[in-house]
Amino acid sequence: MVVGEVFANALQKILIVDDDAELRETVSILLEREQFVPLQAVDGQSGLEKALSVKPNLILVDLRLPGMSGIELCKQLRTNRVGTPIIVLS
Repeated sequence: MVVGEVFANALQKILIVDDDAELRETVSILLEREQFVPLQAVDGQSGLEKALSVKPNLILVDLRLPGMSGIELCKQLRTNRVGTPIIVLS
């Protein structure tokens, strides 16, 4: 199954929250190939801010982030009633 088949229409925004720049860039390249719009954040706080302002269609979150952990980020997103699906990377 091709990643792009998961969503009905192209150009869906996917937020990648990870402190590993190489991983963020690799995932971004793969998503762009499938016509998704990758957005990046380097830590939990910037991920929360970006998720609240941009309202992505999917969030990919690393558990081990500097500052706010991935678990805390997920809790904050739910506290702020962000219903966006989240996939946890570990």
